[in-house]
Parts: sequence; C-alpha cells; structure tokens
Amino acid sequence: MPRLTSSLAIVALAVSTLSCASMAPAPDPPPADAPPLVAWSATPDAPAIRVGIQTDVASFELPRIPRGYVLTPDPDGTAAWSTYRGLQVSAPASAGATVRWAVQVSATPAEEGANELARALDAGGYGPSTVLFDAAAGLYKVLAGDFPTVEDAQRLSARLGNAGYPDEAFVTKLPARDPLVEQLLVTDDEGNETLIDGRTIWISSSAGDPIAIGESRYRGVVMVYLNDRALLNVVNVLNLEDYVKGVVPNEMGPRVYDQIEALKAQALAARTYAVSRMGQFDREGFDICPTAACQVYEGFSTEHELSNRAVEETAGLIITYEGKPIDALYTSTCGGATSDVDVMFPGRSEPYLRAADCVELALDYVAGRTESAILDDRQVRGRILRSITGYPDDSRFNAAVVSGRVKGAAQKAGLSPAVGNPPSSVSRRDVLRHLATALGWDRIQSVLLLPEDRVYFFPHAEQGSIEAGAAAFINKYLRDAAQPIERLDLSAPISADELDSILLAWLEAQGAIQRVQGKIHSIESRTITLEFENERKTFALPSGLPIFRQSETSYREHREVPYLVGDRVTVIHDRAGTVAGLIIQANYDGAAFDRTSSFSSWIRSFRANELVDSINRRHPITSLSDLRILSADQIGRISAMEFVTGDGSTFTLRGLPVRWGLNVPDNLFAFMKSKDPDGVDRYTFYGKGWGHGTGMCQVGAYGMALRGHTAEQIVEHYYTGAQVAAVGVSSQ
Repeated sequence: MPRLTSSLAIVALAVSTLSCASMAPAPDPPPADAPPLVAWSATPDAPAIRVGIQTDVASFELPRIPRGYVLTPDPDGTAAWSTYRGLQVSAPASAGATVRWAVQVSATPAEEGANELARALDAGGYGPSTVLFDAAAGLYKVLAGDFPTVEDAQRLSARLGNAGYPDEAFVTKLPARDPLVEQLLVTDDEGNETLIDGRTIWISSSAGDPIAIGESRYRGVVMVYLNDRALLNVVNVLNLEDYVKGVVPNEMGPRVYDQIEALKAQALAARTYAVSRMGQFDREGFDICPTAACQVYEGFSTEHELSNRAVEETAGLIITYEGKPIDALYTSTCGGATSDVDVMFPGRSEPYLRAADCVELALDYVAGRTESAILDDRQVRGRILRSITGYPDDSRFNAAVVSGRVKGAAQKAGLSPAVGNPPSSVSRRDVLRHLATALGWDRIQSVLLLPEDRVYFFPHAEQGSIEAGAAAFINKYLRDAAQPIERLDLSAPISADELDSILLAWLEAQGAIQRVQGKIHSIESRTITLEFENERKTFALPSGLPIFRQSETSYREHREVPYLVGDRVTVIHDRAGTVAGLIIQANYDGAAFDRTSSFSSWIRSFRANELVDSINRRHPITSLSDLRILSADQIGRISAMEFVTGDGSTFTLRGLPVRWGLNVPDNLFAFMKSKDPDGVDRYTFYGKGWGHGTGMCQVGAYGMALRGHTAEQIVEHYYTGAQVAAVGVSSQ
C-alpha cells in the first residue's frame, strides 16, 4: 500500500474573528479509474471549535456523495487529496494491541462525582480505578481494576456486587497500554487502502456541504483523531457561530419557545459557555462534548430559521464579568427562582452565579360582560354560539326558539335553510328531525352512513328514521359537540346548550367559525394581540363579548377577567374576523416566568428499594432507612442531605448528587415518608424545577421575553453583574 506522510500540525483555535468558515470548492471528481486519492491544493479556513461527536470507535465510515471528499492530515492543508469514493478510517495498529479488562461501576455526567467514586473504589481495595470521558454519551465512566483476563474482571464484579455496588456493573476493556502507533488507515469503498502517518485526518465535502456523522449532518469538517487508547474520536470542527446554530434549537426549541429575545439570550449563553471551555478535552482532540453534560449540539440537521436568526443577531457577542467570559451555566426550569452556585456546586463561588427571582406579577384585566357559576364545555359553546348568531339567551326555551337558532346558524354559514315549520316540541327526537331537514343532514347521512352505522350509533331508535340518521351524523362528524347521542331518551327535552353546542360544531365544520390559539402579547383598550411562532395577529374585542377563564375542564365567565402576558388564549371569530368569544387559559403553576414548563411542578414517588438502586450509582448502599435534609437555601433548594442506611450508618450527599441519587428533576423539593401495604417504606417527593437551578433559567428567559424583556435584560437578570460584550479570545 502507498505511504503518504506529513508532519502533524498544531491546531490553533483562534476565536477572535467569528466569521463563517468555508471550504474552497474542489475540482470535479476524478473518473472512476482514477487513483483513490488525488492531490488537491486548496486550503481550508482555520476552524474555531472542535466538538467530540463520537469517542472510542474502532472505525468511522462515510458514504459516497456527488462531488466526493477532501482529506488532509493537517489543518494547514500542506498535503491534501480528494476522492469521489466512500471511505472508512481505522487505526490498524490497535487490532494487535494488548487487551486488559476492568469493571465499569458507574457512568455519571459529573466529573467531580466520578473522581470521588474512583477514590472510594481505590480506598476500598477495588482499584486501581480509571475515569474515562465518553463525549458521545456525555458521561464520565468509572472503571475498577486492571486484569489480563475477562475471568479476573468478573471476579471483581462479583465482589463489588456483594459490597452493595450497582447490579448494572459490567466487564469492559481498558485503554491500550502498548506504545501508540500514530498511523491511520483510509480504505475506500472499492477496497483501496492508504496508510497515513499521524494522529489526525481532516475530511470535508468537496462541495462545502454539511457532512454526515451517524444520522445527523454537520457544518464544517470532520477530524478523525487517534486517541491515547488507540481508538478513534470523531470530531466536528467548525466556525463558532455555526456551532451555536446547532446548539440553540436543541437547548431551547424554537417551535415551542418562539420568542426571539429568549433565543438570543440562549445564543449568548451557549456561545459564552463554549468559549469559556475551549480546550477542556484537548487531550482527546476536542474542546466540548455534544450532550447535556456540556450543551446539546446536533448540528445542521436541527437548525431552525428562528434560532439561526437569534445566533446571527448576537454574532460575536458573549457574556462577560469584569471583562472576562463567564461560565454561563443555564438550567431548564428553576421553579420560580435560581440559587447561588454553591448550593448545587459546592466549593464554587462565582459572583455572577447568584440567586435570582424568576417571577414578576404583572396582572391585568380585560372587561367581559357578566359573572357566571362554573361552566362546562357545552355551556361555554352554547354561550359563544348565541354571541355569534346574535340570538338572545332566552330564559324560556321552546320550539320557536329552536327554529330561530337553527335559522340564524344557517344564515351565518351562508345557507338558505329549508326551515319550514318549527319542531313540534323541544324533545330530542323532534329537534334532531328539524336539524336534519333544515340543514340538509338527512341527505348527507344517506350518502355517508351505512345501515350498520345507524344501528351501531343509535341502536334503540327506529332504524331508518330521520332522527337516527341525524344522531349518527352528529356522532360521526361533530363528535366534539355534545355527549354521544346513543342511549339518551329521545322523548326527553334537549337543552339550549346541547343544541347550541351542536350548531357551533357544525359552523366550525362549515368554516363559518374559526378558532385561533396563541399567547397574549398585549391587550390594549379593546384590541388583543396574539403571538405564535413569533408571528402576531390582532383582533378587535366587541363590547359585551363573553370572555371565559379556563381551568382544566371547567370555565367561568367574568366581567373582569385577570390575565398575564403569555397566557394561552383561544379566539373564536367568524369569517369576517368578528370575535364572538374569548377563552383565557389560567396557568395554575402561578405567575413565575418559567410556569409554562411541564417541570414547574412535579411529583415522584419511590419505594425504598427503588431509591437504593439509584443511590448506588453514587454511593454503595444495600438498604435505606431514612432521609434527612441538612441544609437548604432561602427558596428551599437542598444543598445537603443525609442518607441513613439499614444498619444505622449515615453519609451525606451535597449539591447535584442529591438530585441524581434520588432520581428527581431538581433539588427543590419537599418529601413525605410513608409505608406501602407490605411494610416497605415509600418516599414521595413534591418538587419544582428541572436541572441544577443555577444561572439562566431557560423557560424563565422565554417568560421574560413574552413580557417584553430584551435578551440583554434577560442575561443581566440571571447573571448578576454580567454584561454583554464583543469578545476576542486568544488561541488555546
């Protein structure tokens, strides 16, 4: 096989200029009979950040693409080749390396916790221990022992199990200890092999297109790096701005969190987090990992127009404190307040990571028309229908009123109803017949409903009757309008709300009535502005409009309806845009900025033995007798908790390990201890928040943006004393 050698260049990750990286286009691909690698002269731009997408893989494959790939063993492009073929990169020397074995005891996202467990293993006589970082999983793996055979490692695994360590411990390979042979083998998909000296190969698309790693595509280039274990790390190397475009939509989904100022705050935090961690995993050939252990990055495949806009509008800006990039920690949901950094990260004391309220009560009111008792869905629909048709709320409901409402609904739909005479009574049978003949449902159901459908939907009615057909039509096509009409007494009177709910559903089916759902951006005078997908739409609110406040499945109509900016609302209007009803959804997670999160309140309940399994991942334990809160901050987020084992011994977990050990979303909780029927202890946790509760609250940032705060205001609120500034970071 041919040998192509070059020296390994030092990668200088200059981030002072944040312009987009690009690759000069390569010439058209060579013909099919050309050599596998063809000399190429263009040079890639200097990269900005290295993201470890995969670690410790035996080989890495790329399929054929239309214009092929460019390969170079160094980032300066002093020696480069192009190929139109698919290729595989492997480490040939690793195949013959001596294999040694250990037991993987734990995998945790916390480096400090992993190192603490490793020290405990060594002290307990289970060492020597090793801590390895898996970038793809975002976990620090803790390995115990060092053995020449699998059987030796299995005996240690049994000892660990007897000592109370987790049952999921398993035997695995240790990193190679043979001298590293710095060579990589490139094999194309036609079997041609090229051995390249050095630890890196840089691969880009000849056309400058995003490149595939696994199921996703990534901007920039791929660097295959031979690590110290004689295995491969697959690294995406790209411009910092393009990297942030692949982070923001995964950390704050723009389809749900569609506020541009919140996304800009997330872009600032993500960019700052990356800059502050340049070179963190330099020995592994990358700067940052792609998982929640760092920040979630899924590349070009997940980019979104709105989040890209947020990145572009903040390009070149980071968050600083006293002129230096901060450690921009952020958490999903903080439960109404963040905490000082030392609560969840003992020993840390950064002045910009201080507790911040995540709430702002800016309650306002919009005028409705009347006060009501609790209403159900059908009653609300009835009131809206009467508002649409202009038909009054009659205290006396009779056959003439039925005829009038049916006629009004038909006219609203743009039809000339064959109303004829009013129904003989307000019995369900007579009203169904009237609906069928006046609105043409008898003709529709005769085409669309099978005889068997009529029996199935309305088995106790006279088959072939008009009312049976009307009932089947309602059940089949207007099913949200009313309770199923199948076992109801046909001779019983129909209520005004049941009739009006059916008519409203029919008007919606006809397109005469529409519903628009969004979030309240503002209500000024009698104009409401709704926001959805970062677009806005306004509606005039007529006087005397029925306005409801919804709580779960019940409603109340109010003369003065309370609301907060960001509350979800449904506007019901006709084809002309005239509003006939407004439903404001009350949020019973309160007034906090992060109340829209599903984790603004939560419950978790575990039997004691279930907690033993999760605690075991951080501290060996065979039984649990009790839990005791030792310390918490002013909002109740727990900084230290004592665990009492079955034999009465105790140990303490502090900060994040409390959350992980108990398998709960956050340390902001209270708990109750009870007993199951079989006498086993049960622990039930009532809590708020999701994450570490430090720095910027992501859903809180969204709530602040909904209420009109800018990205800079959001950042300065959650990072005490910090500022947004342009940055130039020296090479790492």
